[in-house]
Amino acid sequence: MSETLLLEETPFGVRAVVLDEDQRPLRLAHRFAHRGDVHAGDLYWARAGRRDKRLGLQSFDLGEAGQGMLPVKDRQYPDGQMLLTSVRREAIGDKRPVLSDRPALTLPGAVLRPGSDAEAKPGTLGTSEPPAGLLDPLGDKPSKPGPALDIEPAVLLIASLANRNVERVVTNTGDLGARVAPFLPERVLLQSDDRVSAFLVDAIEEALERTVALEGGGSLVFDETEALTTVDVDLGQGGGQSQKGAGESLRRRALDALGRAISLRAIGGQVVLDLPRSAVKAPKPLRDQINAACKPAGLMSIPAVTKEGLAVLVFGQNRRTLLEDLTEPAGGTVREGRAMSPELLAWNGYSAAWDALTSDPQEKLALGLPGEALKLFEKAGALKDLNTKLGGRLALSTDDTEDLTIERTS
Repeated sequence: MSETLLLEETPFGVRAVVLDEDQRPLRLAHRFAHRGDVHAGDLYWARAGRRDKRLGLQSFDLGEAGQGMLPVKDRQYPDGQMLLTSVRREAIGDKRPVLSDRPALTLPGAVLRPGSDAEAKPGTLGTSEPPAGLLDPLGDKPSKPGPALDIEPAVLLIASLANRNVERVVTNTGDLGARVAPFLPERVLLQSDDRVSAFLVDAIEEALERTVALEGGGSLVFDETEALTTVDVDLGQGGGQSQKGAGESLRRRALDALGRAISLRAIGGQVVLDLPRSAVKAPKPLRDQINAACKPAGLMSIPAVTKEGLAVLVFGQNRRTLLEDLTEPAGGTVREGRAMSPELLAWNGYSAAWDALTSDPQEKLALGLPGEALKLFEKAGALKDLNTKLGGRLALSTDDTEDLTIERTS
């Protein structure tokens, strides 16, 4: 299956989406420039702290990024020792990041182990020679904890989202493409296209929807909590009246959409499916069908499938779900109790303005954003950046608004 990765850089950071061969979004992730998040795969110099014998974890200071936890079981690093670590799992909910003391740097074209003489392994996109001297800064142990290497966030984002199916990387600017090019294997086609932003905004909107409509009727309804995610599968009138008809409809329509939806939302941990009982002929064939459909979502086990239509799936999880990463507890503009974060609103405002202004070189526009998002937009220098690149055709609306708005001014 041929996939394409779209990559966007703005004053707010970098984000990317992977599209399948039918141009449907499969995987999506952000790296915000001003949030100071710790991401899976990042290398950090960390200072050893207290050990929790009961949990078998030792606390490590990551500097401005806060605290991380290293599984140590019966061993312990001396208090205050500086250690090179990599992030195994991001902070999820109220849980701190989980670290590894066997650090590895995963790039699109290589996996490098600092301090090891072993030959580099292929990266997520294949094999390419990493830039010379990339790991040299690790030779000097710093006095303070913090990020260990200054690597393009876009490169690390590609490595975290891509796999061998990705054959093309498309950036929103040629400059971004030039900076990631040295890290890509030769087989990967690199292009730039200023329409990338519009694809990303649409993909984010789809990823945050609670309900996924199924072709021919019916839906998948996602409810996420910190403990687990439930998915109610409704086949609608397309399920047929017979068990054979319902089972075929489940296989053909619902499961394909299920695998892609879980992958796009970055859902991990325990997922409980509530399937129409009429669609379950026998648990084992259904287990095999779910396994095949959910391959895009990564490693998974299925502890239980019942003839009543309940299936329990357990996915690996090393990053936050998109719902946690891109929304915050408030109101209900995304779904009940969750609203888009101000950072995401400001970023989407930039992308929407970029798309509108590049679509019509003569257009002049006014962008409206809610209060906190507007402050972030101004603080990031986004207005100046857009006007410098696109000829001074954007202004910020002075009207109060509860959502993102774009209006013509000429």
